[in-house]
Amino acid sequence: MAWQGNQWHLFFSAFDQERSVVATVTSPDLENFSELRILFSGREQNLIGMCSPDLAKGPDGWVMIFNSWGQKEGSPNALHVSTSTDLITWSPAQRLAPNLAQEDRVIDGALAWVDDHWMMACKWWNQLRFASAPALEGPWEWVEEGPASMRSQDTGEDNGYKHENFQLLNLDGAWKLLSTDYVPKKLHHHPWIYDLTGEASDPASWMKWQNGRRLMVEAEDWNRPDPDNAAALWDHRDADGYFYLIYGGKNEERIDEFCGTAAATERPWPRGWNKLGLSRSQDLIHWENSIR
Repeated sequence: MAWQGNQWHLFFSAFDQERSVVATVTSPDLENFSELRILFSGREQNLIGMCSPDLAKGPDGWVMIFNSWGQKEGSPNALHVSTSTDLITWSPAQRLAPNLAQEDRVIDGALAWVDDHWMMACKWWNQLRFASAPALEGPWEWVEEGPASMRSQDTGEDNGYKHENFQLLNLDGAWKLLSTDYVPKKLHHHPWIYDLTGEASDPASWMKWQNGRRLMVEAEDWNRPDPDNAAALWDHRDADGYFYLIYGGKNEERIDEFCGTAAATERPWPRGWNKLGLSRSQDLIHWENSIR
């Protein structure tokens, strides 16, 4: 999500019986919304779908990173990118960093412009890895062989969770990583936020994160038992003193039977019909649930 031109812009994955698409709506107040508009479907690239968008601000405007969806045979899920100056008109989707993983599955990308180069977080198979490049066109290089170190605030040790759906944020001059964390083989996914350990100018520092803590959004009737999956954060403090967190949740389970992939047929997913939730906070500790 982002605020520009006196309105909110929301970007998300939307599923139907055929594919996943990257879609958008706008809102002046987060209570009234425009009609849904599909931005990227994967049809032009002969792909099953697109999903998992994330926004970053670069030297020339907005950048959206997202990935293909559907496990098409011979085409592992890969990262794509588009640019915009107004969050409304977007350039055609282009493959991002194909040299990093030509035959590997790479999803859930997040970008950050740091001084004079891009940093990228992504899920390479089941590992959080980082890459850097002087421009979106590359050349892209892995920082190190993964996975990145993710240490919790409570123990100072790796929390043992899996990590996905990333967002990179600069809050008060310090870089943070927002991640959806979950225990393997369990369904509950929650937002965790981590602090960068070293100097942001050193790409190797981005492999080490500390002070991980869960953003404790309160579950409501509509999102039990899975309250806050795939969250994204917006710093709106300059306008009204609040951070806004958008996330997905559900209170029922449904077996996907139409994901359009062989993998889904072999292993149905208890996804449920997700809805979008919205909470706000002044300190990232105490949260107010407002609307959904």
